[in-house]
Amino acid sequence: MRSVVCEAINSRRLLVFEYGGHQRVVEPHSHGRGTDGRELLRAYQVGGTSSSSRLGWKLFDLGRVDQIQVVDERFALRPDYRAADAAMHPVHCTV
Repeated sequence: MRSVVCEAINSRRLLVFEYGGHQRVVEPHSHGRGTDGRELLRAYQVGGTSSSSRLGWKLFDLGRVDQIQVVDERFALRPDYRAADAAMHPVHCTV
């Protein structure tokens, strides 16, 4: 899954996946390993649904992601994105 996520990040293309029973559409900004060893994705959710019904910055546990697809739609770097993400060390790829 790391290669799919990093491909999307490097080409700044949207990802679509199932997470927590909801389809998400996200702008992936960074991928790395959490302090507890989980593979994580920092992304800005721009579409789909969630239990909180809110869009915006989210941290996804990639172990809970299903049916991930890279979409042929590009996104711009979010001005409020912070590359130094305390939730991840090491970071595998980032915009």
